[in-house]
Amino acid sequence: MRRTLITLSIAVATSVTMFAPAASHGAAAATTTWPVKIFSVSTTPSNIAPSLANTYVSGLSARFSWSRIQPSSGSYNWAPIDDAIAKARAAGKLAMIRVMAGMYTPSWVLSQVKTLTFSNQYLWGSNAASATLPIPWDTTFLSLWKNFITQFGKRYDGNATIYSVQIAAGGMTGEMTLPTDVQKWLNAGYTDTKYANSWDTVIDAFRAAFPHTPINLDFDEPFGASLLKTNVASPVVSYATVAGTKKAFVQNNGLRPDMLGRMGPYRTIVRSVSPVTTVGYQMIGDARSAQALKDSFTVAVQDQVGYVEVYGSDVLDSANQPALKYLASGGVG
Repeated sequence: MRRTLITLSIAVATSVTMFAPAASHGAAAATTTWPVKIFSVSTTPSNIAPSLANTYVSGLSARFSWSRIQPSSGSYNWAPIDDAIAKARAAGKLAMIRVMAGMYTPSWVLSQVKTLTFSNQYLWGSNAASATLPIPWDTTFLSLWKNFITQFGKRYDGNATIYSVQIAAGGMTGEMTLPTDVQKWLNAGYTDTKYANSWDTVIDAFRAAFPHTPINLDFDEPFGASLLKTNVASPVVSYATVAGTKKAFVQNNGLRPDMLGRMGPYRTIVRSVSPVTTVGYQMIGDARSAQALKDSFTVAVQDQVGYVEVYGSDVLDSANQPALKYLASGGVG
């Protein structure tokens, strides 16, 4: 769960200092064999090339709004995704791709489905004045979203440059997190079962659309335990990794240094499924210092991750290169 403003193009604005020396195209291709793959996330367009040139980076994590990719019914603008994949391929690296629904759902969809609108005080980490979301278990929303996922898979399944496609459903930004006006959700009929079932439905759609390309699930509880105690993350992760199915990769998007020395519920889930699937993390935001980044990476190494999404500003900071090397090498050094 990120607590920074998400700006949908390829990236989010970040600060830049310095980056590790660029590798040649051939050398860059070899860096994708690091034991732990680092993906540069929230990387401004001008910083994609230097981020991908970093010796310790295996690829680019790019996020897009559904409204941008399907601006109208039956009309698709795949160019932004194609461009991100092409940049990764040109550098000899990989790409993680996520198309987000939630507050990035097209207006033509919102006009057909049941929705809720929330003011900024209820929007995790967003500077938007307000946001309107589909109700995640609305059957029309699920039908339209599944139709998009089908077309998404027809275009990109089996693409050798794609490391994984991130599963997005009815959460605020594609994750399980929801705007925090709990009473409004309860009034709309929220139950753990309804919300978990909507995720299971979407997981099945991604399984069907991407039989050859890995898919990954970003899990958390929708509101945080202090607002409403829920039980969604564990059942949905179990569904995503059940035996006899295409198992999703599993990640949590709240990696931060204060997780070191603590074994909370999210780390417990990550460790519980690591024997059966690839697990990973995304940093919760930009790191406060090189040591904070290293401490976060120590958590990831302890949890035996296969990849971590690291904010572009941290990838490009010269002070962070030893920590990036430590993570990419799986805790060596």
